[in-house]
Amino acid sequence: MQRPKRRPALTDTQAAALVTSIAALHRDLVPLMAGLKPQCPDYQAIIELSAALQRAVRETTGDDPPWMTARVWG
Repeated sequence: MQRPKRRPALTDTQAAALVTSIAALHRDLVPLMAGLKPQCPDYQAIIELSAALQRAVRETTGDDPPWMTARVWG
């Protein structure tokens, strides 16, 4: 039985689904972080996780994460 060949990268659909999942996780982290003092180790852990999520989106798509894009208020 042959082993399935692995792709060198995510498909566009998979990358979009990954970004959607990461953005949802980040959205859930923000309220947790907002209630903590910046000196708290839990706050620092959430910041590190957020940075890792940012890197994952940038490395996968080449774009900034959705929560970092400029919003136009009008």
